[in-house]
Amino acid sequence: MSGNMFNKKIGFISFSTFFVFILLLHFTFADQSPPKNVLLLHSDYRGYEWTETIEDEIKSFFVKNKDNIELSVEYMDIKRHPCKNFCLKLFEFYKNKYKNMKFDVIIVTDIEALNFLKEYSDKLFIDTSIVYCGIYDDEKLKDDRCIGVIEEINIQNSIYNILKIHPNTKNIIFITDQTSRGRYYQKKIKNEKIQYANINIETWDELEISRLMDNIKNLPKESVIFFMYPILKNDFKNIMPIDAINIIKENVHIPIYSFWDVFLNNGITGGFLIEAKEEGIETAKLVKEVLNKKDISSVENNFKIKKNWIFDYNELEKFDISLNDLPKGSKIVNKPSSAYSIDKKIVHYILMYIVIMLICFIGILAMNIQKRKKIQKKLKDHINFMDMLMNTIPNPIFYRNKQGVYIGCNKSFEEFIGLKKEEIIGYSTYDLFYKDIADRYCQRDEELICNGGVQVYESKIYNKDKSHKYAIFHKAVYTNEKGEREGIIGVISDITDRKNMEIDLMESEERYSQLIELLPDGLAICDNDKIEFVNTSSVKLFGANKKEELIGRNIHDFIYKDYCETVQNRIKKVVKYKEDVPLLEQKAVRINGELIDVEGKIIPFWIDGKRKYVSLIRDITERKQTEALKRKIQEAEEQDKIKTEFFANLSHELRTPLNLIFSSIQLLELDFKNKDLWRNEQIFNKRMKVLKQNGYRLLRLVNNLIDITKIDSGYFELDIQNYNIVSIVEEITLSVVEYMMQKKIHLQFDTDIEEKIIACDPDKLERILLNLFSNAVKFTNPGGCVYVNVLDQIDGILIEVSDTGVGIPKDQVELIFQRFKQVDKSLRRNHEGSGIGLSLVESLVKMQGGNIWVNSKVGQGTKFSIKFPEHIVDMKKDKSLKENIAQPYTERIHIEFSDIYVS
Repeated sequence: MSGNMFNKKIGFISFSTFFVFILLLHFTFADQSPPKNVLLLHSDYRGYEWTETIEDEIKSFFVKNKDNIELSVEYMDIKRHPCKNFCLKLFEFYKNKYKNMKFDVIIVTDIEALNFLKEYSDKLFIDTSIVYCGIYDDEKLKDDRCIGVIEEINIQNSIYNILKIHPNTKNIIFITDQTSRGRYYQKKIKNEKIQYANINIETWDELEISRLMDNIKNLPKESVIFFMYPILKNDFKNIMPIDAINIIKENVHIPIYSFWDVFLNNGITGGFLIEAKEEGIETAKLVKEVLNKKDISSVENNFKIKKNWIFDYNELEKFDISLNDLPKGSKIVNKPSSAYSIDKKIVHYILMYIVIMLICFIGILAMNIQKRKKIQKKLKDHINFMDMLMNTIPNPIFYRNKQGVYIGCNKSFEEFIGLKKEEIIGYSTYDLFYKDIADRYCQRDEELICNGGVQVYESKIYNKDKSHKYAIFHKAVYTNEKGEREGIIGVISDITDRKNMEIDLMESEERYSQLIELLPDGLAICDNDKIEFVNTSSVKLFGANKKEELIGRNIHDFIYKDYCETVQNRIKKVVKYKEDVPLLEQKAVRINGELIDVEGKIIPFWIDGKRKYVSLIRDITERKQTEALKRKIQEAEEQDKIKTEFFANLSHELRTPLNLIFSSIQLLELDFKNKDLWRNEQIFNKRMKVLKQNGYRLLRLVNNLIDITKIDSGYFELDIQNYNIVSIVEEITLSVVEYMMQKKIHLQFDTDIEEKIIACDPDKLERILLNLFSNAVKFTNPGGCVYVNVLDQIDGILIEVSDTGVGIPKDQVELIFQRFKQVDKSLRRNHEGSGIGLSLVESLVKMQGGNIWVNSKVGQGTKFSIKFPEHIVDMKKDKSLKENIAQPYTERIHIEFSDIYVS
């Protein structure tokens, strides 16, 4: 028996040696035929272990078999982004990327990539064979162009064996999700009708990880979990299966099983697992078979991957599971290695194997020597090519050794110094240039060789024929194969023509500088906001004594802080985006801190190869003062006009209730004389109602005027305490229901929160809401609706009062909060009012830290929105929180609704 085993080992090692030798020979003489183009589309993202293992195995298979295949790989990440728009963008991207490529085979991993390919393949890859892997549902594979590897899991067999390992199990939980994969597994579990006495079998498709964890923690200890590749969520973000199973493992002590080996070492105890390596190898085999046969219909379809029982030794130890309880033939990973001995015959054979390998390598070495000779010939040809290339470069190029002797140059260098190559090569710097120039060159060369790096400088060159040129030198150190510095290589740029132009330009600049100094406006040239030049007018504009006080400073030092960001954005548009910007009026700061009004213009220009900008500044202080004076005159006229309208309106507001009061008194006197008053109680009540309502109306007007005056003078006080604002708003709303019913207006209150404690003044809140209700009643016809909504927000509370009334014209919405302003200013308008109610409301809201705004459409209605911040004050007198304010609202309602008459 041992002899047979030894013979098998000998045969295996011999075969391995022969295979390695053939592989090395194949590597040396590789086939250079055109490669086959294969595209690999992954459903997952780069970095996902299962996908990358499959990809590695496919690549390894092609390399081992020396298949001449050009493999393109795309990670679609479509599982985490399953939306239609994302797939459409992928289609557009691949369409442009691969529009000029023809693929022989396309490999897809998982159903998401296959679905994408089926939808878009006719537009992307026409008549291209598809090999899939990791597909779980063979019902979706009815396509003549598709073959591949199917992932078939055996749930019945898995449960049967797991119950042998855990005989006390009471619950078996399958964790899935709501994807097509999850629904497929749920259906499969249901169709197999798995039933065991006294065992509860459930499938969970809860997506939220936190809720799933709560459910798992409530499971009894006699439970087993099957992890079915779910994609879960946390705070609206997808959690991929590897991360999800690690979260579960860290928080519960329940054995977890699965059907994929990617979860090994990530929390599962084991299972009847599909191995990613096997899936990758089988997929590669199918691809090769398709490429060889060129007819996909002749290839056996839908290969089902073999599965193995695999367990994690560490997890078995954790749950005290005996190896004897495992299914026969199970693989164990992470198992500690044990000591072993090697047969002497095997040792002898290993030595023989090493000898054979040495012979192989000697043969390969001989072949590599021949290959090296070919490389040397190629290198020689390459050197000749580089010499030819150097001679075609227009810039002069030279290289010399550490002793300053020239050992090479190109034709441009010969022409530059006026000598032939034979007069240059082998000669030193001192042979070609004057001594003082050669001294400078050699000194710089020594510094460069000592320090390394790159040396760039400009120099004036005098040749032996006494002619001179201007040049820029770019020099660097070259080294030998040991990294030792051997000498200097240099590239020269002839700038003689440019230098002559610069001299002419300097003369021209002198003329233009005189012109700039005569400009009446300030001019500043800036580089990165640093002032480099100013004219005399700028010195005068900023109150300086000389130019040096401005040059070198940041331009923002002279810009008022409120304009710094605007000016910086304008500079960025000009310098970076090359956009034109108009004149800008702004505030400038003089040397002594004085503010002046200016208008500025920024103009870009190039200088010394760098983009800078010119700032033109004009003093417009006098012009602004004149404009300000005109505005004040216009504002004064407008205020006079507003006051005139207000007093006209106020006189109407006072005269109307007073006339009604006097009329009612006269009628009462007449009734009293005629003794009709006592006989007709209805007439008496009617007269008293008119008196009381108009008295309230006068009281409301006087109260509003007094409160506005107090607010303006700073004497208005608030009683801020902590209250349940939802209860206050609801009570105020309910207090006007009866009044609304009299006006045949439906009132509806709604809230999304029952309690919200914030700091506020309930009396002022009542006044605010009653004023808004009064406006809603005035401008809503009978049969209309008024809605009051209280909405909870993260940073406070939002109160909305909306109606279905006549609405406010768009051009009048901005006026309603202005004091003494009214949308309808005529004395014959439909409803009464002084024009200060909403102004007072806005002031009361803002004094409590809130904000109010309005949205309205003519003919559709108006909505007022009030937002109070979530703020609580320290209760010094009474620390208890008040649920509501038990105050009578009747009197205040009569006052606030006094300018609305009920028949």
